[in-house]
Amino acid sequence: MNIIEISSKSKVGKLRDEIAQIGDQLKALDTLPPPRDEIEQRISDWLEVQAGGSVAYAAISGFVSPNNGSLVSSIFQGWDLDSGGDWRFNPLVEFLKLQALVAPETLKAGLMALVDRHLADRECGPPTAERPAVRAELNKKRRQLEIEEEREIEKLEAGGDVVIRRPDADPAIILGEDHD
Repeated sequence: MNIIEISSKSKVGKLRDEIAQIGDQLKALDTLPPPRDEIEQRISDWLEVQAGGSVAYAAISGFVSPNNGSLVSSIFQGWDLDSGGDWRFNPLVEFLKLQALVAPETLKAGLMALVDRHLADRECGPPTAERPAVRAELNKKRRQLEIEEEREIEKLEAGGDVVIRRPDADPAIILGEDHD
């Protein structure tokens, strides 16, 4: 019995390298940010929600009411929940909502500048909507490579060699249950 070491130049070694690369690509799908245009759309959608939640609409009706805006001071306040679930005054929350209402493009430009700095040295992944299909295709390709790897190992074993399998090798493939 001859236990052989698999080199990266051998057929099995090359297959293992490809399998590892696909594993890295699968991991990257969970960590890479989406493309810049998708991030920009997310920011636009978020700003729209923020603008819609502003009490500025109510404040405007106060400004134009005959009582000279006394309603404005009572409603133009920023309230949010603290970590304990209690309401607390936060003028920054309302300011953000007002900014999103009256100057969404300015706020968006500032946020996108921060995004661009964050993405400057990072690779973006595929769009979020495409990731399930990309993941399925990578898993399919990895499975094909694993089956091919097992066939090559079986050839070596038929010649009397013993090959140590990858720790993450699929037992169904090793046992021949998942391929012809």
